[in-house]
Amino acid sequence: SITDFNISIPEGFILNETGNFNVVISRVGYEDISYGIKVVNEKVMILEEKPLKLEYFLGETIDLNGLKLIDSLTKEEINDYGVYIGDNLISDGTILNFGTGNLIISIKKSGYFDNITFTINVKPNGVVIKNLPNKTTYIIGETFNSDGLIITDGVNVLNEYELSIEEGHIFTHAGKIEIYVTSDGLKKNSFEITVLNQKGMMIKNKPQIYFEIGDKFNSDGLYLVDNNTMDEITNYTLSINEGEVLNSIGTYNVSIKSDGYPDLSYEIEVNKKLNNGDFREFNIYTINDTHGSFLRNSDNYEAGIAYIGDYLIDRKNEDSLILSAGDMWQGGLESNDTKGVIMSEAMNLIGFDAMTIGNHEFDWDIEAIKENLKVMEFPLLGNNIFYKNTNENVEFTLPYTVINKSNLKVGIIGSIMEGIGSSILASISNKFDFVNPIPYVKEQSDYLRNELGCNIVIFLSHDGGFEGYNGVPSKYYELTTISDISNKKYVDAMVFAHDHLRKEGIYNDVPFIEAGENGEYIGNIEFNVIRKNFEEYEIDIDTIETNVINAFNNCKTENEEIANLVNKYSDVITDSNDVIYTFENDYSESEFTVIVCQALLWFMNEYKYDFGNHDIYIGIHNTAGIRGNVYKGDFTYGDLIKVCPFSNAIALLTLTPNQVNFYRGNNALRYFINNDVSIDENGFYYGATISYVAEWTDRNGNLYCTNYELFPNYIISDVLIEYLKSGTNNNL
Repeated sequence: SITDFNISIPEGFILNETGNFNVVISRVGYEDISYGIKVVNEKVMILEEKPLKLEYFLGETIDLNGLKLIDSLTKEEINDYGVYIGDNLISDGTILNFGTGNLIISIKKSGYFDNITFTINVKPNGVVIKNLPNKTTYIIGETFNSDGLIITDGVNVLNEYELSIEEGHIFTHAGKIEIYVTSDGLKKNSFEITVLNQKGMMIKNKPQIYFEIGDKFNSDGLYLVDNNTMDEITNYTLSINEGEVLNSIGTYNVSIKSDGYPDLSYEIEVNKKLNNGDFREFNIYTINDTHGSFLRNSDNYEAGIAYIGDYLIDRKNEDSLILSAGDMWQGGLESNDTKGVIMSEAMNLIGFDAMTIGNHEFDWDIEAIKENLKVMEFPLLGNNIFYKNTNENVEFTLPYTVINKSNLKVGIIGSIMEGIGSSILASISNKFDFVNPIPYVKEQSDYLRNELGCNIVIFLSHDGGFEGYNGVPSKYYELTTISDISNKKYVDAMVFAHDHLRKEGIYNDVPFIEAGENGEYIGNIEFNVIRKNFEEYEIDIDTIETNVINAFNNCKTENEEIANLVNKYSDVITDSNDVIYTFENDYSESEFTVIVCQALLWFMNEYKYDFGNHDIYIGIHNTAGIRGNVYKGDFTYGDLIKVCPFSNAIALLTLTPNQVNFYRGNNALRYFINNDVSIDENGFYYGATISYVAEWTDRNGNLYCTNYELFPNYIISDVLIEYLKSGTNNNL
């Protein structure tokens, strides 16, 4: 250190002229050095303390807390100054949309020299879609073209990014397709395109397919629509005339012609006539609660819908029905990624006769139900769903359907469990009333038997049927009694679902069945029907048999057309074998639920600017929302959807201490606490959870937490993926 030097302006010299001055420092034996000073008329501010927060993401609001300026002479704190980024005056809460990188913040105040600056670092937040592609509507067979698409990080145009669909991809299916845009270090974004069918007709409701020799042909019930608009087509001709006598046994093609549309056709089957006193062996095949289990899974003994389909197709004839009791879509990777459509198409190929709606058909809201209805070639039933506080049935389900099997008329009445809204997101279920179906089933049974001439009536219910879920379906005893109007039992068979149990039996001479879950089983009710006369049949109750068939063991061959649906929808289905993470330990269902809670808490803290800039104290998830154990080794996308099958949005809870204690003490939940976070100045904690938990209500329909916010753009499975890939917890 050199201390004995000379300076050209001595210490204490009064600076009484404005301007720039050079201060020279000299010492014998050394070369002179200098530095400049500036003398101004204004006072000078000193940056005593910078703001506490200097790191931001684009779109976050600036926080000037901690910034302190003092007068250079008086040493008193200075207030009422202007803060600028370039020429833009900013203040606490200003959204940072001025660019990314190191931004210079300058401080200005009248009467003071403008000498204070500091920098903040603004990182890109996520991919921003500035312009959509020029073409966003396609027809099946056309190729994807992204011309016109402009992607930015919020400020700068990005030239390096990836799309989930490759340029030139040939579209093979209709529907709305979400295309994801990703770029390194940025949150992904997406845009939607629409793919239309090539113009054509679609049979939405099949007419009579099975006839007896000597019958007159009819197309009663045929409902034709435009395959894109779903508008009804009424002006058409058939290749077989109405009333034409069917004189030969065999299979015949009925072609449909309508101006402006390619021809369409369906097959009818003419069989031998049954004489009075003869009997037919009739079979009802059922599945329920498959929860999107599309592929065969030997680890879980799930048969796979292509294998179940092959089994059922072999048994579909004039003496069989194929029914679903609901919860078909939500839960498997292939079905989740298509929002159920791949399952609906598979059911078309199998030839399902009807499906009743389940609670999980509501998981993606009504829009997804309507998208599936565009594909379904069989009716979706539900006779006891009304718009809230009205007598108006919803338009997306029918109360019943009638199927004519060679003059054996079968009525199928569909319903869902009374009060099942508590098993559906409240923001969806609160639009509807799910009422007691029994009065409606009785009324509709009488109508089907007396007015429509149905010989058999089947009750197809998304409900376990048992009071207490054991014993016999006494809950529906009334339906097994004799109607005063028809003088017959209200129903001849009952098909159940929802509680995932295997059930079979005969209750008050009425057979009932339920076939477990996830495509592990097929339900079968078999009985003889005796022909009394041309229009009347009678069930021989002594021949009734019920059986729950092990689908994995009995469905040995795969239907290739159903299996190939995975290729058809490959542009929207994630590769189930892609590895997300490699676990070092095994985790039980309960333990993994806690990991999901950790992921929720981490995600909302990591991206807190998207969630009100709160410090999150607790992550919460329900145990029923995690459906399996996780084992040491590679954890794939297919594994993820099996254990975390429901597409719940995430939610921010604002909680009192008592509410925190409620969630922590609830046995149906798991949680994870961030002990570094304390209660805020208003007496609240903040929690991260999923929409289903956020909308929990008590038995009176009152929310446990009224102060919550849903974030539908963030799905729990995506949150878990990001948490695992972040490497935040490397000891899992």
